[in-house]
Formats: sequence, structure tokens, C-alpha cells
Amino acid sequence: MRFRIVLFYFSPCTIFIMNKIIYPFIFIILAINLSGQKFLQLESYGQAKTQKIAIGTPISYKLSDHSEWEVGIIRDFLIEENKIELEDRFLSLSDIKALRFNRRFAKVVQSGLYVFGASWSTFALLGYTFDRDPATHYSTFDLGVTLSSGLLGWGIGKLFKYKTFKVGNRKKLRLIDITF
Repeated sequence: MRFRIVLFYFSPCTIFIMNKIIYPFIFIILAINLSGQKFLQLESYGQAKTQKIAIGTPISYKLSDHSEWEVGIIRDFLIEENKIELEDRFLSLSDIKALRFNRRFAKVVQSGLYVFGASWSTFALLGYTFDRDPATHYSTFDLGVTLSSGLLGWGIGKLFKYKTFKVGNRKKLRLIDITF
């Protein structure tokens, strides 16, 4: 009689899963270029929370010697030279005066107020159309609600559209590379 010593027993189903799913997944993960390990970090003095901008992100920036905003997509970070490579140029971190970001909540509130105003007018018109009651006619109050809602949405969208990060004494830009 022969004895076999088996340390681990894998069922055929387990071997199939390992060979067809787990091992290829591990090899794909290991083969991916980890270019997302370089960041532009926005730091504020006295705050532990920082904001990180990765490669491939579009940025809106203002240079020290220019007054208008420029837009570019980040292609790479040159850590040793302290520069950002954009699609058409290189930016030194010391040349950047400010960065500007879109605020999502402003667009959400703006579109919500537009929809509210349009819905108010639509329901007021439909209500009068179907019941023909002179007391429920489309009034100047309904028009006022629609116009004020639209105007308020437009104002909020314009006023709160951007958040500006001004580089100075208390705010810094830093390039970070955490690749292995």
C-alpha cells in the first residue's frame, strides 16, 4: 500500500479559477505602468488635507507675468527640475501664480434652479389649460417665480463657477513622486 502525502489539495474548480482568472489578473496588474504615482500637490499652511492633481488632468493656470488664464493638460512631471510638462510647453512651479478649478456644486445648483423655473411655468400653464378655471390662470406671480429662479441660477453659476488657488506665502505647489 502506498501513501501519498498531500500538503494542499486544490479541487479542479479552484485550479481552473486560479489559472484562468487570478493569475492573468495578477500579471496584468504587475504589467501596468504606474504613471499615476506622480502628483502635483496643493498645500495650504496649517491644513493637513491636500489636493492632488494627477497626470492627464486639465489645469487652468495664471503665470506670474501674465494676466489671463491659460489651459493645458498635464503630460508628465519633471521632479528633479521642478517642472510640469504640458501638451505644448513646460511650466516651472515658481512661474505659476494661481490655479483655477471648476466647482461642481455651482453647475448643479444652476441647472436645478433652471429646471425649477421651467417646471413651475409648465405646471401653471398645464393647470390652466386642463381645468379652465379663471382663478388658476397663468399670472404675473408665476412669471416672476420663473424669471427669478432663472436669474438666481444664472447668478450662482457665474459667481461660484471657479475656485482659485493662489500660490503665495501660505499656499505652495509641490511635485511628489511615489513610484517604486
